[in-house]
Amino acid sequence: MPFENTFCNREGCGHNVPDHPNDGECLKCNCVGFVSKNNFRDPLAEYYGRKIIDIHVYFQNDLDAAKHLVNDFPVMASKFFQDKKSGIDEYWTSLVSKNPDLAQRVNEKIGLFNQGGRNALESLERDEIEVVIKLTHDGANRDRTVDLMNLMVLSFLTTRFREFIRELLVLIYEIESKYKNKHQSHTPDELEKKAYEISEMDIKKMLTKLTNEWGLASTTNENCNQFTEGFYRRNVFIHNNGYPNQKYRDATGYKGSDDKLDLNRDYLLQLIEVLLLYSDIIYEYFLNTECGMVNINKRGNTHHIDLTDSDAEIIPLKDLKQ
Repeated sequence: MPFENTFCNREGCGHNVPDHPNDGECLKCNCVGFVSKNNFRDPLAEYYGRKIIDIHVYFQNDLDAAKHLVNDFPVMASKFFQDKKSGIDEYWTSLVSKNPDLAQRVNEKIGLFNQGGRNALESLERDEIEVVIKLTHDGANRDRTVDLMNLMVLSFLTTRFREFIRELLVLIYEIESKYKNKHQSHTPDELEKKAYEISEMDIKKMLTKLTNEWGLASTTNENCNQFTEGFYRRNVFIHNNGYPNQKYRDATGYKGSDDKLDLNRDYLLQLIEVLLLYSDIIYEYFLNTECGMVNINKRGNTHHIDLTDSDAEIIPLKDLKQ
């Protein structure tokens, strides 16, 4: 049995052993790899390696949740508004039958609203207002609600990636400060502030910073333009209602029309995949350079370090001091 403790020690898991029938896949998550039976020469490398892995797994789990939301929410919204419409229809039918005078007055006022806008409803009586409130949903509809949710997801994705970078860099600075004799003139609070400032940079400047300071040449990846475009599209939707401005064109090389950019299911799912790809690139790089661990195994779409069967040399952190 591969579990030495009460809880599963698979990468990113931590569920009870009974959740793994016949030592198989976890019933509660898609954890992979094992970390319980390793023979590290340096427990510090294992400790920090696990922390880096955890940061990546938490990020991956959040993006998996976002993926489910993007896929499932349109159906949920459709059902909600269908149920809402059915309830409104039933309410109106009952009102016409029980209080035809009130129904007639409301019907006339709504007709005036369709012609003259909100000003036509200023003369509504209290009983008429109550009916109108029941007949409407504050201007919301299915398509508008889905569009709003997609915008919220886009904003979450870019913000969550920046948080992923910040968490990683705080840990990297800790490793380098304690075990590599770097950043000795900075306090932990100053290094945490520095990590935050890097995470909030323009996305291209952030990648350049990672290259200049740690040698992480992620800008050479073939998906780099698609990756960075997501951050600039987020800015356009937040600050310019989705219409491409000159800043967006300069940053992305976009030469299309001035029409509003797409923000649909397919776009968000593609962005999620490229964000996951970049998180893999970055966390695996730091595992290698900071903890001496290399990725020797990939299962399915999940990149991970198998710390059980690895023949890779684990470099003790004490030997990394400069």
